Formats: sequence, C-alpha cells, structure tokens
Amino acid sequence: MSLYSWRGEHPAPLPERIELPDGFTRTDASTYTDEELTAWGYRGPYDEPVYDPDIEVVEWDGEGYSVRPMSAEEATARYNAQADWSGFTDALLNSPAFIRVRAGAAERTNIMAAYADLAWQLDRASSGLVNVPALSVCFGNLFAVLVDDFSLSGEQRAGLQALLAAHHLDRLVRLPSG
Repeated sequence: MSLYSWRGEHPAPLPERIELPDGFTRTDASTYTDEELTAWGYRGPYDEPVYDPDIEVVEWDGEGYSVRPMSAEEATARYNAQADWSGFTDALLNSPAFIRVRAGAAERTNIMAAYADLAWQLDRASSGLVNVPALSVCFGNLFAVLVDDFSLSGEQRAGLQALLAAHHLDRLVRLPSG
C-alpha cells in the first residue's frame, strides 16, 4: 500500500476523500496525478522500511523514514508496557506456592497480614493503579514471614519467577532472595 505524507506529517494511505483548495472534493484515488497530489500538499509514495520491531525503531522526520537501534530505555519501556497484572494475579492466586501461602495465612496472623497487603496491591495493579515499589515491598514482607514449614521450595520460587516472566513483570518486580 502506498503511503503519502500530507504537509510533512507521518505518511498514511491517501484518504478516501480529498478536499481541494477550491472547495470541491475528489474521491477516486486512482485518478489522482502526481502533479495534483503535489499541488494538494501530498508527497510520496513512501514505503515504510523493513525493520525488526524487537530491536529497532522507525522514525519519520518530515522528509523520510530512518531506522535506528532501540535504546535500552525504549526496550525496557516497550517490555514493561506489556505487563499483564490481571493475568499474573489470576495465575498467582491459583499457583501451588500461593495455595500454600493461603493455608499458612489461615494459621498465622503475620502471614495473613503480608498476604492481604500483597493481594490488595495486586488488585490495585489489575485495575491500572500500579505501584511497583509497594508491590516489591509486599513480596519482600511476605517472603520475610514465610519461615519454617511455610517457606517456599526452590521449585515453588521458580514457579513464581516463571509467572512473573510469562506476564512481563520479571523486570518490574524482583522476588527477594532466600
């Protein structure tokens, strides 16, 4: 599909209807000549360059396209934008590790308090009110109270880490060590 820039704006397909300077409109793009398009303020056609969206960024400067490597900050922001708090919360609350945590919360008030704080923060995050520092503190507090027979196995920790990664949260929330 041919893309055209109107007065230096980012190229797009030609509109179905073009209003001419004299007030009339044209609707059959197949009849437009290059001269008419230029007179109406359109330049092109342009083809968006081929690029790898995982590592490159396409930019339009008003004259043409360029492709550049994605910065580390852009890559992190793009990854973090994929964070699925709602999906993570659903998966987490049904994971073997958290089934065990809920059982521990029924017996120990310190686990209950830490579990409730984390559940509240996850509910807020699922609603779009993400507070990453508070979530990290909640995870830390919960792990701090998981002692003795309620400590999580290496397999359960790995499962939690895998849940974070599967929902693009592993770069935002770190599980405490230990």
